[in-house]
Amino acid sequence: MNNTLRAVPFLLLLLTGVPEAQDAKPAPEKTVPGLELSVKAAEASDSRPTRLAALYVPEGTAASSFLPPGPFKASFDGYISVDLGTDCTFSAAGNGSVQVLIAGAPVFEARGDLSAAPEGKPKRLRKGRNKIQVLYESPAKGDAVLRLHWASSDFQREPIPPAVLSRP
Repeated sequence: MNNTLRAVPFLLLLLTGVPEAQDAKPAPEKTVPGLELSVKAAEASDSRPTRLAALYVPEGTAASSFLPPGPFKASFDGYISVDLGTDCTFSAAGNGSVQVLIAGAPVFEARGDLSAAPEGKPKRLRKGRNKIQVLYESPAKGDAVLRLHWASSDFQREPIPPAVLSRP
């Protein structure tokens, strides 16, 4: 009889399940450094990892060895991470047209001489990873150049460092 009474708590635990297992959260998405760069020209496309939201393509050359020379569109996709939530502004250097989206919301847009465009409005980046997408279109004539910058009350305008960029 005593052995039966001792087994009851274990049986109840087995029947109801372990509480910690029920409350377990899924593992966080694994990421690697850099962004995913997708480039499209004419009907062809190419995709590759890149360290920065930056590129340089001389006029008359192809944006990738898999694409024909000429105008192209590019998309940089991934995450931008901050240790603490902070308000950041985004800007760019180069030429062409660019649109920066954080969590799907536009935070910076410019055409032509990107360096002459004013910074975007401040956007609150939450602690941890924030989804970023940079859409770029090369100019009709001239070299295609892009370098994305950011700034906050904690630091002056600077190129976004590779250490804060990641991709799935």
